[in-house]
Amino acid sequence: SRSPDYRNSTERELRRNGYSFINNSIGPIGGFPGTYLPYKLKNLKESGLTEKDAKTAGLRKARKISFMNGVMMTAGMNKGIMLKSVLAKTKSKFKAIIFADDHIRHTKKMQAIMGDIKGIELTTFRYGAIDKSVDSFKKGNKKAVISAFNKLNKTTNSIFK
Repeated sequence: SRSPDYRNSTERELRRNGYSFINNSIGPIGGFPGTYLPYKLKNLKESGLTEKDAKTAGLRKARKISFMNGVMMTAGMNKGIMLKSVLAKTKSKFKAIIFADDHIRHTKKMQAIMGDIKGIELTTFRYGAIDKSVDSFKKGNKKAVISAFNKLNKTTNSIFK
């Protein structure tokens, strides 16, 4: 659930690992250029959302997202809300949806938003194969990385001010 700011690096890494969703993506070929707001709180229906969805997800003002080349960049927003909004925007309908995430809270949130839609069988599961790597990263010393990032940030700020 990355910000649209990371689209180029995300797509580069997907390609490097042999993944492309361009040919089987929903919506117009290539998606929707640029960024857009996935919903408006005062007009949820336009985005395929309900007041119940807004309450369940604790919706606040939307942030800009992007949907291009079969990849949706959602800036950390609720994945169920984002899926529901892109299905409405593309006028797509599915009999079944499979959702995988490495956090159980995200699978529960997806069930809360998408789980009661008639005509859609939703299966969610928590993917745990990289738990050991994630745990190691979380517990690891990040001082060198933080220091290098701060130096890079200081340099780019001095160049582009």
